[in-house]
Amino acid sequence: MEVIFPSLSDLHGYPLRVSIFPALLNAVPVLGPSGKVVRFEGFDGHTVTALAQYMNATVVLVPQRDRTLFGIKAKNGTITGSSGDVAYGRADIASNSQYMKIGWVELEYTYPHDTNNLGILVWRSKRVPQFRNLFLPFPTHVWIVLICTMILTAICWYYIRKSGNISVKKKTIEVSINEAFFDIFRSFISGTLTTVPTSLLGRVFIITWILLGIIMTNAFQGSLTSYIAVPKYLPEINTLKQLDKSGLEIFVSPVIESYLTLDKDDKIMVNLWRKFKPKPNHSLTAKCLPLKEGMAELLNDYSARYYLRSKQYVEEGYPLLHRVKQNVLSVYSVYGVPRHSPLLLRFNVIIGRIVEAGLQMKWNSDSLHQALLNGSIFAVSSFQTADPAPLSLTHLQTAFYLLISGLLCSTVVFILQLKCSTSTET
Repeated sequence: MEVIFPSLSDLHGYPLRVSIFPALLNAVPVLGPSGKVVRFEGFDGHTVTALAQYMNATVVLVPQRDRTLFGIKAKNGTITGSSGDVAYGRADIASNSQYMKIGWVELEYTYPHDTNNLGILVWRSKRVPQFRNLFLPFPTHVWIVLICTMILTAICWYYIRKSGNISVKKKTIEVSINEAFFDIFRSFISGTLTTVPTSLLGRVFIITWILLGIIMTNAFQGSLTSYIAVPKYLPEINTLKQLDKSGLEIFVSPVIESYLTLDKDDKIMVNLWRKFKPKPNHSLTAKCLPLKEGMAELLNDYSARYYLRSKQYVEEGYPLLHRVKQNVLSVYSVYGVPRHSPLLLRFNVIIGRIVEAGLQMKWNSDSLHQALLNGSIFAVSSFQTADPAPLSLTHLQTAFYLLISGLLCSTVVFILQLKCSTSTET
């Protein structure tokens, strides 16, 4: 390249006109003593600085005229924003990472420096009500098996007691199905039995049942502690089909049609497309996300990682946002240059070297680390960031609900028995 284009290897301080605007993590402005922006940090900022240094050029920041950031293409063909700056020759490069746009013949693009997975960021599902925590340690089918097993065991225990002698304080008593059931239930919960089986079959049977009860109750108690202390959430949205059924509106870039082509045979994407809401200044600052439930946003992986750890969207150590696992699209990140720009080939060579050297990953990590030092994000968006707190009545409300229900039932039964005994005496 230096032999073919010697002038492009050393521009001798040529003013490299750069159209760039502040963007989350990728382009962080650095102010000088006068309060004006002197340079940009982040991946995009470091990249354009490296381009100028390799080519011995001087970076000249081009202020945007219309302040539309990336810009859009109007119906009359006019292009605004940083894309318009390079399309109309006001800048040599638009150095904010963008996606290749279909049909914008006024621009050309540099060598792709990253591949982005575009996914949907939604509000996290609501927490499971505390009263349901009692039933969460076992899934539904396990509860069904336990209830059926208890009923069948009670029936077997009834016939075992009927066929053999049961000694209670050396007295032989008659047994009913109700007594057999409460014997089995009591032994399952507490591991004790008021009756002493005299037959070998009865002893083996009840010992086996008590062992099962000890194992199941201990497993339940251990799991219940974590379900009471650690918040659990309803099922999350993880596929585009689930997102479609949720009915959420989705914030997207105003120029989404330039890099995302709608497949009319894909019914799910057609339905989602109807819910797209173009949003200016899409996802460039931490305050751009929807601040109310019922909305979602189309973001790349890098931005989504930031928001999931952002203190603005973490409450009591738990993230308020969730990323849908299924991606919408994978796209290349590029920079825009004027059509037939003589600098494009040299840009591609230098950007290729930056990517191959791993500097992109390093600069991205530096941006996240700097955000962590500034206190904008948490180190890990998990329950470990929450302060320890004692269990309150809110955590233990299920036990009190059961107590109140049991006392009410006992009171009703007591009143009914009282009335029945009174009517009998009469």
